[in-house]
Amino acid sequence: MMNGFNVFMEKHIVPFAVKLNEQRHVAAIRDAFMYTFPITMAASLVILINNLVFSKTGFIAQILFLPKFFPHLENAQKLLTSVTNGTMNILSIFIAYLVARNLAKYFKADDMLVGMTGIACFMILYSPSIIKDGVTYLPTTYLGAQGLFVAMIVGGLVGEFLPRLTRIKKMQIKMPEMVPPAVARSFNGLIPIVIMIMLFSMLNYGLSLISPQGINDIIWQIARNNLNEFNDVN
Repeated sequence: MMNGFNVFMEKHIVPFAVKLNEQRHVAAIRDAFMYTFPITMAASLVILINNLVFSKTGFIAQILFLPKFFPHLENAQKLLTSVTNGTMNILSIFIAYLVARNLAKYFKADDMLVGMTGIACFMILYSPSIIKDGVTYLPTTYLGAQGLFVAMIVGGLVGEFLPRLTRIKKMQIKMPEMVPPAVARSFNGLIPIVIMIMLFSMLNYGLSLISPQGINDIIWQIARNNLNEFNDVN
């Protein structure tokens, strides 16, 4: 029976898994998360150290009796708390950039411009800023893990269609040869980037008519409703 199962896996499941792994969008998302792995791992280790050593209830702090020798030990946690803001809390920005850039590499397009456009389009669809007492605040709720789904979708769309637009010669702005290459590259993709940004802006407007807080809020509302229904059933 075990041999039959192995034969079935090798004949049907393994080839499908290999093809799925080679699919460009799946590969772009996979590689994007692999690129962010060192940053997320480093942040996790720092957060772990912060909680184990600098917290009164931390495992290492309890073993070494650190609270006894350092009454204000928890104040030291402030030294490392900002690590989260530069890593976990902006993970979706990394993913939007990397997915778009990976797809641009597949199409042999300007990966840097495509990746930056991925960030721009992600932020266009982001939740609107809040104005309070004359000060504008940007919510950070969906910059981290909660915004990953939208980041992957936006990165995939930008990485799929922007390289195609940049190949259309009528949309290319040719600069004289004496213009520096970096400037020429920027102008070469200017019109396609304008089109992409306008399309995402119009999409954001349409979504705002459904939910003023944007697409992230729509997705989380759907997820909560499904979760509540699942809990009710069980």
